Amino acid sequence: MSKYSPQFDDFFRRLDRRRRIYRWWRLLGRFLLVIGVLFSALWFLLQNERFQNYLVHRITTYLSAELRTQVALDRVDFDFFDQLVLEEFYIEDQIGDTLLYSKELRVEMSIDLISLLQRRVDVDNIYLSDAQINI
Repeated sequence: MSKYSPQFDDFFRRLDRRRRIYRWWRLLGRFLLVIGVLFSALWFLLQNERFQNYLVHRITTYLSAELRTQVALDRVDFDFFDQLVLEEFYIEDQIGDTLLYSKELRVEMSIDLISLLQRRVDVDNIYLSDAQINI
């Protein structure tokens, strides 16, 4: 039993509840702010020319090793987080002829957090612009 009146105890219970709710909202706001800053930083990083050149080197090295042939790429651009644009994309066949050349290759992807954690990206559509394909 409290030595204070019931109204006084009720006031402090409501005040404590309001403080807890305020703390949760403040924590949620900070979390959303951090997520927004991280996505903004990632977006600006993807628009940086030095980082794009690094990506070009990584993509061409990976594809050349996987396909066991020469792959060349002039520029990488991200339109949104779900669209990748490869400019001046070139793949050679085993003989040394042009297998695929495209002035612009646009890839639309479905990206979510789970697929990123599994290092998997689902490709929805691929668009070729000014393409030459030799089969």
